Amino acid sequence: MAVNWIIVGAVVIQFVVGRISRFLGAVLGFLITTGILLWGLAAYGAGSGIAFAGIPLPLPVFVLACVIWYVFDVRELITAFRV
Repeated sequence: MAVNWIIVGAVVIQFVVGRISRFLGAVLGFLITTGILLWGLAAYGAGSGIAFAGIPLPLPVFVLACVIWYVFDVRELITAFRV
């Protein structure tokens, strides 16, 4: 199983930034989610695909996962504004 170290690194950086500033961490979360969505759509467009834990994801499942991830990003942003 291949690990995408760029995504892992981005999530670790988001975690660290989120510890310093909740707002910046939430914004970075949106950027990371958008990057993953665009990267995935490009992969599907090129005839490839995305796998999670070695399980290939159909395009609708990948998009749904990104939408759910965006919901968590919105929740984090709302929480950051309240603090």
